[in-house]
Amino acid sequence: MSKIRGKSHQICCAVNCTNTQSKTESIKFFDFHLSLMILNKEENGYMLSNEKSNADNKQWEPTPYSRICSAHFIGGQYSKHPQSPAYSPTLFPVIYKQSNLSKDNIDCFNRHIKRSIHNCSTSAVSTIDTNILHESDNFTESQSNSYSLCKNVAIQCSSVIVSDTFEFSCEFFNNSVSTQANIVNVETLYFKPVMVDASVGCVDSALEYFCGYQSIKNEKHLISIAGINQEIFNLFLTYVPEQYHSKKSREDRLLLCLVKIKLGITFTAVSIFFKLHRSTCSRIFKSLLSILVSKTKSFIFWPSKQSIISTLPMAFKLYYLNCRAIIDCTEIKTEQPPNVNQRDFMYSNYKSAYTCKFLIVIAPNGMITFLSKAYGGRSSDSFITNDSGFLNLLEPGDEIMADKGFPGIKTAVGENNSVLVMPPFMHNGTLTQDEIINTYQIASVRIHVERSIQRIKIYNILQKIPTELLECIDKIVFLCCVMTNLQPPTIKAPL
Repeated sequence: MSKIRGKSHQICCAVNCTNTQSKTESIKFFDFHLSLMILNKEENGYMLSNEKSNADNKQWEPTPYSRICSAHFIGGQYSKHPQSPAYSPTLFPVIYKQSNLSKDNIDCFNRHIKRSIHNCSTSAVSTIDTNILHESDNFTESQSNSYSLCKNVAIQCSSVIVSDTFEFSCEFFNNSVSTQANIVNVETLYFKPVMVDASVGCVDSALEYFCGYQSIKNEKHLISIAGINQEIFNLFLTYVPEQYHSKKSREDRLLLCLVKIKLGITFTAVSIFFKLHRSTCSRIFKSLLSILVSKTKSFIFWPSKQSIISTLPMAFKLYYLNCRAIIDCTEIKTEQPPNVNQRDFMYSNYKSAYTCKFLIVIAPNGMITFLSKAYGGRSSDSFITNDSGFLNLLEPGDEIMADKGFPGIKTAVGENNSVLVMPPFMHNGTLTQDEIINTYQIASVRIHVERSIQRIKIYNILQKIPTELLECIDKIVFLCCVMTNLQPPTIKAPL
């Protein structure tokens, strides 16, 4: 848009605007016909004058000689910058029903420009091609003519050169000349790029959903979601009966049961994954749990003494050649039981929560050889060991290794001519040197039962048992112990 200086009778084409060139020299006029190239007068509401109509009541249309004054631009000056508030006329009388923009808008825009130029390196600004500067010769003659016509005006003329990268403006003020270079591609300066979440993936790629067993692509996926490898999964699959009335295959039903045990998620969450009703998932889980427990009953057994000796690790052969088993009790948190009597028996002062307690017995090689039924968290370790029937399996000469929480079974172990190996208790708050060495030796081998218990508890269903599964707690823990026994041994075989 170029600035036009016409004769004194020239007036502004905006409605209710009486500015003329002869009125004041501070008013500048611009070619309105060219402004239509950057304005959509209907979209922006710039409805110009129904009063300026022809005699036949036709809508007024601008001519190549129509002019609009600088009073309708913010700051009183038209700007070539497309992001400037003064890029288009926005100040009109109330007849246009337009809210006038504040002068703060152009001040804010100027601050943006200053910050952008300040942030740009000096080398970037200096990359203005000298050819662009030479292009100023194209408008020197026209500017000089305009200067000669308007020599008494404060700002005689202004010109702009636009390239692909920069906008170069030049203004003549009396006998001085001011220039300014701006970066044209302001979109990269003032607008943040559209961020795409990396988790969404490629927009064009096909979306994949969990579709049961067929979504398992490799053995790592199966171990992560079910806690067992493909070989054990195939073994358990042989125990799953066919159900022709079921919507899900044997693989999906077995995977549903194992996902519940490994991940410990609610039946509602499981129902979302497998697209079943919550009660259907609960029924499938409980039925398959009973089947798997009954089929794997022999996976946890009491081995013969000869088998224990033949598989005894080297760490036991040094000091505990007759060790038959290592025992310990573990607690599993539960939700608050609905019955008052259950709360009384299940509250554990040690855990400060409602728990179920189990006796875990392992062989020296790490295999789980005995599992008691569930007891309330109030029961002591000695009571569970005496009541579970474990002591009836002992033979004369067997060594049973335990921690200091089992002093109450020493008598019952002695009646079977067996030996209870426990760390020594302190006397007067101290231990002798021999007792310290004995404590270290016991702890170095008894730690293996803790490792086995830790393997059991990687199945997140044991993190906290809901009340609806309290009736299945024995079966759940038993199946977790079975899957633990089917894993690689905790103690490496000697080379």
